[in-house]
Amino acid sequence: MATPDDAAKTCNNQSLTQERAKKIILIVDDDDTLRSALTIVVKKSGYQAIEAANGRAALEHVLSAKCQAVLTDIRMPEMDGMELLKAIKSKHSHIPVILMTGFAELLETLEANQLGASAVLAKPMKSTDLIKAIDTHLFPIESPELGNEEEHSDAEFCSIAIDEFISGHEIKFDIYVRIREGKYIKIAHQGEDISLDRVRAYKQKNFHYLFMRKDDFKKYVGFNLNLAKAIHISSNIPKSKKLSFLKHTGEIVVANLYVTEVDEEIFYSANSVLQSTVNLLTEQEDVFSLMDALNSHQSTLYVHSLGVTLYSLLIAKALGWKSQSNQFKLALAALFHDVGLKEIDPEIVKLERSKMTHEQVKEFETHSDRSLKILKTIGTFPAEVLQIAHQHHEECSGGGYPQKLRRTGIHPMAKLISVADEFCSLALVNDRRDKLTPKAALTEMVSVSPDRFDPEMMIALLKVFGLDPPEDYVQAHLRNKTSLR
Repeated sequence: MATPDDAAKTCNNQSLTQERAKKIILIVDDDDTLRSALTIVVKKSGYQAIEAANGRAALEHVLSAKCQAVLTDIRMPEMDGMELLKAIKSKHSHIPVILMTGFAELLETLEANQLGASAVLAKPMKSTDLIKAIDTHLFPIESPELGNEEEHSDAEFCSIAIDEFISGHEIKFDIYVRIREGKYIKIAHQGEDISLDRVRAYKQKNFHYLFMRKDDFKKYVGFNLNLAKAIHISSNIPKSKKLSFLKHTGEIVVANLYVTEVDEEIFYSANSVLQSTVNLLTEQEDVFSLMDALNSHQSTLYVHSLGVTLYSLLIAKALGWKSQSNQFKLALAALFHDVGLKEIDPEIVKLERSKMTHEQVKEFETHSDRSLKILKTIGTFPAEVLQIAHQHHEECSGGGYPQKLRRTGIHPMAKLISVADEFCSLALVNDRRDKLTPKAALTEMVSVSPDRFDPEMMIALLKVFGLDPPEDYVQAHLRNKTSLR
């Protein structure tokens, strides 16, 4: 039986369909196939649509007032999407312009926002996201009022993915959204609850992240160390160097770590934790020096460390681990799990294990103990983080190192990082071997004995890529759970 709410919802949907039918969407792309596919999606939703193969042809439609919104690619001949955006905003600033971009062009999104783009959608996109973006800017509903822009250094803030905020608990800190580089707007004051409806409204405006000042972020994730007492926080590191390092880290993630098989929203969320962790740690001279050492010791060591951190967080999300505190501890351990390698001869580190001599294997395997020793000297990290980093090469069968622990003696997060570490060793750019595709890397990992990796963690990594686990892994997981009762 239909309820009054159902009837109202049906009425609202009918009204939206009627309003869409009055609007013409101009679709601009030099790829005929993609342009036609976008036209079909737009028309199916009830909008009218016209097409243009380049920016110059599109501008003629706009100047003759033949459309109410523009959906355009960036890379096009004659006049590209950025030039088209600039031309439209100079003459018809009220017309929403939505840009489509690949990850290789993400650095252009800052300029797009500055020029007045209504939204920037990353390819490949879901049809529902596309229509939502158009609806949001043609029919704004319950749009939250934004306050005045404030100038702040980006290094002052840590981000949290907006979906993580929605699924978590309400907090009482100053909350900001980032409009562009160095420009923030406060949307909630300290002591004020921010409703989840308001958060969702910002998401509809294509804000992927909310921002907190670093001290508030530390409280939010439960990082309760008094860093000023634990170590000397140096002012000798120039702010420009910190910002450059943060930018460098972001570029590594975009260029090396994103794969199209991973759900984009989950990637955004995991990357938010990664970037906030790095941002927080650049404030500490000793820890910053460790990250800098990872970056400079070997050409791919920092790439690998960031990759293990990102994929550890993706696996955690697939497992349903939602605690911000646990995600932060996991990120810390994953980021520095291989820091001991900076004390190993780079020529040994570059070798595949099968090509090492017995003495070289023994030398290489000392890096877990070396990592523990280095992290202890910093004096900042919780004991649990040190334990996780130290155990990342232990195997459930007891054949790992340095302590030859068995399944029940290994920290769950160390089991998780072990899986992420092996995956990144196979699938990311490295100095030891040619990288594999993600699918080939996963196939190789599941072909080894299920006693090496924890099956639950392995199944979660497969889930990250939308793959079903092999039956033998499922059975091994069930046997393991039964044997531990």
